[in-house]
Amino acid sequence: MTQKRVAAYCRVSTKKEEQEKSLESQQKYFIDTINKNPAWQFNGIYSDEESGTSTKKRKGFLQMMDDAREHKFDMILTKEISRFARNVQDSIMYTQELRKLGIEVRFLTDNISSFDADHELRFNLMSSIYQDESRRTSQRVRWGQQRQMENGVVFGVSVYGYHLKGGKLTINEDEANTVRLIYSLYLDEGMGAHLIAKNLENRGILSPSGSQLWKNASILRMLKNEKYMGKLKQKKQITLDYKTHERKINNGEEDYIIIENNHQAIISPEIWHKTQQEIANRRTKIINKSNHSNRYWLSGKTKCDICNSTYKRKKISSGKYQYITWLCTKSSKEGKEKINSAGLIMGCNSKTIHESMLQEAFTEMLKNIMPSKSEIVRDIKSTLHEVLHLTSDIKTEANRLENDIRRYENRLSKLVELYLEGGINRAQYDLQYVSTTKQLAAQHGKLQAHTTTTKAQTTAVKLEGIITYVENILDFKLFSEELAKTLVHSVVVKDRESITYHTTIKDKENDFFCTLVKMPLGWHFAPATPPGSTCQ
Repeated sequence: MTQKRVAAYCRVSTKKEEQEKSLESQQKYFIDTINKNPAWQFNGIYSDEESGTSTKKRKGFLQMMDDAREHKFDMILTKEISRFARNVQDSIMYTQELRKLGIEVRFLTDNISSFDADHELRFNLMSSIYQDESRRTSQRVRWGQQRQMENGVVFGVSVYGYHLKGGKLTINEDEANTVRLIYSLYLDEGMGAHLIAKNLENRGILSPSGSQLWKNASILRMLKNEKYMGKLKQKKQITLDYKTHERKINNGEEDYIIIENNHQAIISPEIWHKTQQEIANRRTKIINKSNHSNRYWLSGKTKCDICNSTYKRKKISSGKYQYITWLCTKSSKEGKEKINSAGLIMGCNSKTIHESMLQEAFTEMLKNIMPSKSEIVRDIKSTLHEVLHLTSDIKTEANRLENDIRRYENRLSKLVELYLEGGINRAQYDLQYVSTTKQLAAQHGKLQAHTTTTKAQTTAVKLEGIITYVENILDFKLFSEELAKTLVHSVVVKDRESITYHTTIKDKENDFFCTLVKMPLGWHFAPATPPGSTCQ
């Protein structure tokens, strides 16, 4: 008689010691059960120790399914439906797939076989019961956690700077000193996360993970963590579905549980709030800087007259030719104007415009608004000569700083010799060493700040080339992207034949506006008067 190849599947909910023993007991039970049946041949055990009602992260289960598809066994034994898959949909899907493969699943405690005639009815009934039990258990656990949180019990992992034991936070003084240092470097020294990380690494302070390297993200999280001022804020992440156990950031789906003065603070509330304000201020500066990114001459400056959306730059390749266009983002995303099923207007009827056309219009504007070329060239030459004189002075200052650095380095060398020869004790050496290294670092910083501006000789050589370049621009032989970046404040594109430029040039008391209209013989220049402007 041919023996059936029988495998087993078992799972425990956690990796606690008692559950590990339970897993061992289950495995032993299945081995004994299979070996006692002369019609069965033991064909291995698949197991998982992960919690959750979904099969997505259960490696043993998924490996069992892969092996089933390769027909490595004929039957699977499992304790009960809740150990196989407490999710009804998963249970039905996998048992049906196994049944089609000719593989029987036996649920020993539930006394159900997937080959029974009424297995589907009984299976659905038992699966639903287990799933409802899981839901009720989840609700009880969440209710209990909610009450504990309201009483100040801390859930989650340990926080750097504190010991977490029995749901209570107590200060870890060594780590707390590092937390205070991080806040001081950020608030008092003006350092960013990257410089703070390097500073801690140079001091030999280990990161929360025990690494010698600090991550910028870790620094930022610590600077924003309200626990350091004694405030407990919980339910930042929540579980919305008891079936999947997947957690997500709480974006208002549930109320936070907040307790002031829950534990001893590492830093004062004043310092923490001041730090949050500084974080917001620095973020605003970055956003304001990036909003008008100068990557391209019209980046963030061009708008559609029809829908007020910004234009974006796009490179088009057609065979061996490439060209640049600008197009309305609303039209690009939503297509031509239309009304959707909700009755909302979507899309925009604006047209793509070639960058060369925008450049032509800009050049035509310059011809009409610029003063005489000779005056501009004279002013630029004067400015460049002033720059050359300035860089010459900077070169002299750099030489002085280099001499100072050599002097401090010699002082350090002599200090070491004096200490080794017994001329000073360790305390005197440490005091002078710290003072001298600070002065040396300060001089290095000043020298670095001057490094990029000490190219006076190179600048002098390039002077005539710069003048020639400027003259070509002012003769309109070249389009200067840098000049356009400087002079163009914003552009409104009505269509391919009508473009309005808002420049940074002042006319009387207002910024200069003008509209250029494409005519058969070229662009027609027409100064425009915006609302509230006295410009003619």
